[in-house]
Amino acid sequence: MNQQLKRLLFPGLRWALGLVVLWEACRELLHASHAVHTHSHAVSLVGVRLFISSSEILTCILFLYPRTRVLGGYGLLLIFVLAIGIHMAQRQWGILSLIVYATAVLVILANE
Repeated sequence: MNQQLKRLLFPGLRWALGLVVLWEACRELLHASHAVHTHSHAVSLVGVRLFISSSEILTCILFLYPRTRVLGGYGLLLIFVLAIGIHMAQRQWGILSLIVYATAVLVILANE
């Protein structure tokens, strides 16, 4: 691959992925905090949702910041694996986007 093109594509992929995941994590955090106030779910599940979404926001910020992008990338991979495991344990099979996100993080980390 052309080096000039590589210098543009991988940061573009990192920013696109980071902003999408950050947006989704903020939405999930708002939904989870709303669920705390309405008591619509079991307290332990809401706590897990709050923990994962807030951790995802933190690692996303680390992933977007150039000096900590590797640490943030590994943090995002850990969170995606945890989220996939939780979804599978609850027999929720809508995990394809998480697999795509994890693959994109791996591609970015492989080209650091």
